[in-house]
Amino acid sequence: MKKILSLTLVLSFLFLGAFSVFEPEVSSAFDDNLAVSLAVISDITTGCSDVTMSELGAGADVSVGSSTCSIEHSDVNGATFSIKSLGTYPDVLALDASNGFTDIATDTPAIWSSPSAGNTAFGVSVANTESSPGSEINATTWGTGGAAGEECGLTSVPGSLKYVGLSNSASLAMVDSTGTTAGYGDGAFDFKICFAAEKENTVVMQDGNYTASLQVTATTK
Repeated sequence: MKKILSLTLVLSFLFLGAFSVFEPEVSSAFDDNLAVSLAVISDITTGCSDVTMSELGAGADVSVGSSTCSIEHSDVNGATFSIKSLGTYPDVLALDASNGFTDIATDTPAIWSSPSAGNTAFGVSVANTESSPGSEINATTWGTGGAAGEECGLTSVPGSLKYVGLSNSASLAMVDSTGTTAGYGDGAFDFKICFAAEKENTVVMQDGNYTASLQVTATTK
């Protein structure tokens, strides 16, 4: 910012004999610097649909389900997406404190394995649904889903996906991007969270709606 101060010229005529007096103009200038500041904030949005898993009953020992998710962000450094359980029961997917599906006992994703005699199992995985997938989901860690629209399976657990239990981690990282999502057709990276539950066929489960309370979080780097 620049400030200029000026004094108006004043002429005074004093008739004192033959003398006249003039007061000169005096000006002064002050310089100041102007700083311009603009904050650029990395926006991020995410959303996931609720899940209704296929029914278990007579002749059906396996249940699968999926949540359709997306992440949209402008951070050039990328973003991460994680999920965690908010449940209070020992089992993440449960009817009550006494009836539930036992989480897969591993913190490393692995190909689905049916529970042994008298047991149940519950696990979660993630599958890319983009037609031209990038590296946001590590295929070595999570495997690959089924055909388009069947990434998480329809009536059976996909043999190519790797699952893990949610009770084994406070927060489970699933997606890790290294740039913005602007390159995707709708400006967002789309994927599915895959869920699987299974009981060994001699196990009798209490009737009712088994639920899991989960939280997903997307964070820019």
